[in-house]
Amino acid sequence: HVSIRVEDGRLVVSNPLRPKLEPEPSTGIGLENLRNRWQLITGHDIEIDDSDGTFTVRLPLEPPVAR
Repeated sequence: HVSIRVEDGRLVVSNPLRPKLEPEPSTGIGLENLRNRWQLITGHDIEIDDSDGTFTVRLPLEPPVAR
């Protein structure tokens, strides 16, 4: 069950963590790519949290930072 909502000016996407019986190795490239692109486009950092059995990504919906 994936939850997508707007909360405190952020797009919040979360889902429960389910341990895999045979975990596949992960490079983390997808999350790093999202972080870099969001920073490049908006000037804002994303938040990534995996605690309390839930994985959550928060993307600020503020206007882009003037450069």
